[in-house]
Amino acid sequence: PKASGRHLRMFHSWIKEYEHLEGLQQEVSKTRLALRSFQEFIALPKLPAKMRQEMSLQAMSLGCDFEDYVESSCPHGFRPFDGNPAVDKLMEDLLQKNLEQQELSIQQWTRLFAPRKSAEASLSTNPAILKPRAPVDEWQNWNYVLDLLEVPAHGQADRENLIQTRLVSPDLVDFLLKAVAKRHALER
Repeated sequence: PKASGRHLRMFHSWIKEYEHLEGLQQEVSKTRLALRSFQEFIALPKLPAKMRQEMSLQAMSLGCDFEDYVESSCPHGFRPFDGNPAVDKLMEDLLQKNLEQQELSIQQWTRLFAPRKSAEASLSTNPAILKPRAPVDEWQNWNYVLDLLEVPAHGQADRENLIQTRLVSPDLVDFLLKAVAKRHALER
């Protein structure tokens, strides 16, 4: 009842910070789901040659593009295309590191709401200024995968081109493009 405007503004800023924390927690849930879905997708067995041949005949009889037909009518429990182990590993690592980064951000925001003398509040909140140096083989692997995905050296990756490579599931392409767009918007 005796709160001044200053107190109300402070309380309002706490509410905004807490809502931001809840948004971060929702993002972590989405990233966990994307990681789990991708791991399940890459664990699927590839479509057997006999089924591919039958689908090829069906696609020809319908006058459809074979790859589009396989992708749209692939039976549940099979991966429509072989994929590439380097792309699969890199995408899984990318999702895992993104998840770890989001969880670290949540820990830092949670410390703001922890009691002052608790263990969480006493942990350092200073971000690491210098990033660890990436090994040369990791850079080469990234370049190899980006070449496979036909990502242009300058400019933006196009959703349709990424999907047409048939190396990454359309769901993962959508998730990654949203994540990159969101991060890019935050940097501006």
